[in-house]
Amino acid sequence: MINKYSSISDAQLVKDALAQRREAYEELARRWSSRVLAVCQARTGRRDIAEELTQEALVRGFEKLESLSDPAKFGSWIKSIANRASIDWLRKRKISTRSFSEISATQDIDLPQPTESVIETLEQREEMERVLTAIHELPEKCREVLLLFYYGEHSYNELAELLNTSTATVNARLTKARTLLRQKLLNQESKS
Repeated sequence: MINKYSSISDAQLVKDALAQRREAYEELARRWSSRVLAVCQARTGRRDIAEELTQEALVRGFEKLESLSDPAKFGSWIKSIANRASIDWLRKRKISTRSFSEISATQDIDLPQPTESVIETLEQREEMERVLTAIHELPEKCREVLLLFYYGEHSYNELAELLNTSTATVNARLTKARTLLRQKLLNQESKS
């Protein structure tokens, strides 16, 4: 079945969604969920949390859709909601985390003995955090295309459609993003 909304602009989809057309909501969610996921993934560094935050951001956005003053800017607006949802999650996480110095000396703590698989997992997590930190430092267009390509698993054609650009531009942005990322990672290594 062909979706009649797939070729309609975001602005029209927003207007249709405000008129309670469920298909318009679904198309907006389909169209923007991978980019929202990329924003959340870049902020949190965790795919599982990013997926939850993507849902939360889309729900928040749809609940407040009438507050969007320019329907044509739905994309940047929903990504900013995703960014705020991610920041909120990071703040809550920071507040709920207790440092070792806060734990009483009389409390018993059973820490697992590190095994090879635990150490391997920690090393992989550290490497992933290092890469995500470097990705987060990239210019927005490079960061967006890189995350959409690798995490969203979109093809060049899909990216061109999502980003409203040509496949040549997608290729150029990915090439630039990879080059910048490689330089950042090499710079990090040389500093350590």
